[in-house]
Amino acid sequence: MRKLAEKYFQIHKDVVENWGDGDIKNVWNDTLGNICIMYESGKWWHYHEKSSGELEWW
Repeated sequence: MRKLAEKYFQIHKDVVENWGDGDIKNVWNDTLGNICIMYESGKWWHYHEKSSGELEWW
């Protein structure tokens, strides 16, 4: 799971002009199986990879 979280982190960070949330602090799965990543800033997102391969987060 950590390796996938690092992949999602890199994709997310690459599309944000000024990433200010730091590195990964914690990783877990929510009740629906989505990967959740908390960053050093304390902010966290759910990540889901669509069947098309596109990554979405909220």
